[in-house]
Amino acid sequence: MRWILTAAKTVLLAAIAFAVAAVVGATGLQESYTLALPVSVVLCPMLLGFIGGRWLQLGPIATLVGIDFLPIVMALDARFHLGEPVGFGWLALSVVFAWLGWRLGRRPKKLKSEDL
Repeated sequence: MRWILTAAKTVLLAAIAFAVAAVVGATGLQESYTLALPVSVVLCPMLLGFIGGRWLQLGPIATLVGIDFLPIVMALDARFHLGEPVGFGWLALSVVFAWLGWRLGRRPKKLKSEDL
């Protein structure tokens, strides 16, 4: 039964990733290569990795699947033309930043003096 919850959270993360891609696509940011690259390769994967690690409590594999590799999201992206297909190098680099965001999300919260 736990795998159903993990699958649901992974699909939720994929839906959030699709929404973020739609918002970024609506801004016209993709017109500028120098702005689109840092946002789509660094900022968005790091943010989504943080969300997957901190709030959804997903593991690293489920987080990366939800962000980059869920076939439904890839098909929707192709259907709505949210972005041009990226090269393997950029995808691999975005996975590194997604993992870094996940790792930052999984860091233990610092204890405050009143928590002790």
